[in-house]
Amino acid sequence: MWAIVAVNVAAFLYQLSLSEQALQWFLYQHALVPRRYFFPAWGEANGLSPLDLTPFLTNTFLHGGWLHIILNLWTFYIFGPALAVSLFLMLYYIFVAFLVVYFATVFGYTVRTELGELTVDQLTREDLVITSQDLDGSDPWLKQDEPVGLPHLLQAARRIRRPASEIAARLRQLGYAVDVDLSTVAVDKIRSNDLTYASNDLDGTRPWLDRDRPVSMSHLLAAANKAHQPVSEVANRLGLMGYLTPDLDVRLPRALPGGV
Repeated sequence: MWAIVAVNVAAFLYQLSLSEQALQWFLYQHALVPRRYFFPAWGEANGLSPLDLTPFLTNTFLHGGWLHIILNLWTFYIFGPALAVSLFLMLYYIFVAFLVVYFATVFGYTVRTELGELTVDQLTREDLVITSQDLDGSDPWLKQDEPVGLPHLLQAARRIRRPASEIAARLRQLGYAVDVDLSTVAVDKIRSNDLTYASNDLDGTRPWLDRDRPVSMSHLLAAANKAHQPVSEVANRLGLMGYLTPDLDVRLPRALPGGV
């Protein structure tokens, strides 16, 4: 941090030592003058190449007066350390990711799946999103020994704006098992509330109901109460997504004749 402060102070003291004409030329060369890039003919006429991008860097060390440099360095002294830590971590992660991709590419590493091999350069940012449980491209990841359910496919489709069928196909290509046949599900008729019904905690997020087990009556009642919908409507919506729901005619009491 102090090295940056020293460079700023040295540059400012050098500016003060220049004559007015020399300072003007110095600023033309090292300050960020928009006319240089928006009107290349003017820049070339004054000996300033529009292809020279160094002013975008050197401009940060120039100041217009004592108040300017004092306020800048005071602000830098307060926020600099925290900013440096954040930038260092970001650059560190970028550097590590670059090394992983670089060496994986150089040494020809591939991802093996049941449908063949995928080279590193065939993997995309969207692959990270759809293979993460929270669809944020980070840990925790989907487990390859657990089938991917319909709710995850639907949420992933909305997140990256691609058809659920494409998401399912890509997950299979990456080696995941998808436990739903989308040809039997009316995906276009599924609403956002349906994902709420399909979540164990009725919050529209994982963990999801198990498609291999019948939905409990208590879950139907809780979902109906939360959504202010008839129990039959909740059961129909879950049935649309392929869940097994109890027979309401058998499980729920019927009204007696005459209202008694």
